[in-house]
Amino acid sequence: MYKISVISSDSSISERIAASPVWQRLNDFEYAGSITDGHEAVDFLKRTGAAMVFIYAADINNAQVSTDDIMAELPGIYIVLVSEDTTFEAVRGGFISGIFDYLPLPLYDSGIEEILLRLYSDMGGRYINRDLKDIAGLLAEAVADGSPKTGAQCGRVLDKIYEDFGEEPFTAYMVAEKAKTYIYDELMRRLPWLRKFVYKNNFAYCARACGSDREGVYRKWTESFCAAADTVRKYAMLDNPLINNIGFYIINHVDERLSLEEVSGGVFLNKSYISHIFKKVSGVSLVNFITEVKMDRAKILLMDPEIKIYEIASVIGYNNPEYFSRVFKSVTGITPNRYRSMIKAPHN
Repeated sequence: MYKISVISSDSSISERIAASPVWQRLNDFEYAGSITDGHEAVDFLKRTGAAMVFIYAADINNAQVSTDDIMAELPGIYIVLVSEDTTFEAVRGGFISGIFDYLPLPLYDSGIEEILLRLYSDMGGRYINRDLKDIAGLLAEAVADGSPKTGAQCGRVLDKIYEDFGEEPFTAYMVAEKAKTYIYDELMRRLPWLRKFVYKNNFAYCARACGSDREGVYRKWTESFCAAADTVRKYAMLDNPLINNIGFYIINHVDERLSLEEVSGGVFLNKSYISHIFKKVSGVSLVNFITEVKMDRAKILLMDPEIKIYEIASVIGYNNPEYFSRVFKSVTGITPNRYRSMIKAPHN
């Protein structure tokens, strides 16, 4: 439970924050009271055990409150300034002094909630770097290796998060969201080519109260990370140095028009040679591999409901949407529209 306090000589500010419905929506936060005398700030905050304090900026300007004293005595506390002054100089001055955020008057529930959710994000980042970095790195490594144990490693990371935040389920969810994005970024650092073959939104940090229970989080993690590991495993044949540059030229240029001539020119090798060596090493014809890579890319683009089918065709180098649809069906057994309808429900 995170306790939130207010220091303000203007009682209307503390009353407005205390009356906000966010305390009912975000159960991991508790309003811990307020004081009007800023000279008692440090003792009050120590007594309440506040994780965050909202301070009326006018009291700092009038020397009733010292943020320097607060940060010196309570170095881990989050300070939010509340002020009528929203000029660049005022806001910049606050951030230079080390505050966490700046909330303009009049106060709105959405603004208060946004700051509390930012607290989750920041604390999640600190926790990951301090306590989760190693085990999260093992999950990124498992995916990058195409390991069939990726699902089990997802479980280990989530087990630690939910054990460390067992009494704060929503906090655990938000930390898991932050960790998911951290692991995705680490994975993309290791395998930049994979970016076009995973759906980024599956790894995006949800900064709103859209939580799920532990089982639901585990299911989404394993679906997303295991799908990425499957893709890595599928293209593991390209580790062979004889075809590595050929295969990854195609992968890295998947959104372009690709033919044998264009690939040959891109890797500076004879067209007949690259066709022969690729088929000999991989067992797959180069033309079929190009098509397979493009359809894998199309599957990811189809997960975005905002992109039209004809736009997807154009993105991956097909001028004729009908021809693209025929090729997609020949590879997958279903049309692009049918594929999109099948994946829509799990991602809503």
